[in-house]
Amino acid sequence: KQSGVAEFFLNTLKVDYWDSKEMANQICAVLSNKSLHDTLLANAQDEKNHKSWAPISERILHTYNSHLPQGTTA
Repeated sequence: KQSGVAEFFLNTLKVDYWDSKEMANQICAVLSNKSLHDTLLANAQDEKNHKSWAPISERILHTYNSHLPQGTTA
């Protein structure tokens, strides 16, 4: 329900920002369950190694430049 890193990284536990009890439950679950912790860590590291902001920043730059007067670039 909130935008942010969870949209970019898929291998995360997700909880509504305002649901502090569920957020605490998920934090406790990761701290008390080594298997869950290890799985989340391995998946996050793998996903991090395959993600890049480069394509997104290139699209933003292209869009920005397309709105500048011809012959100028950012």
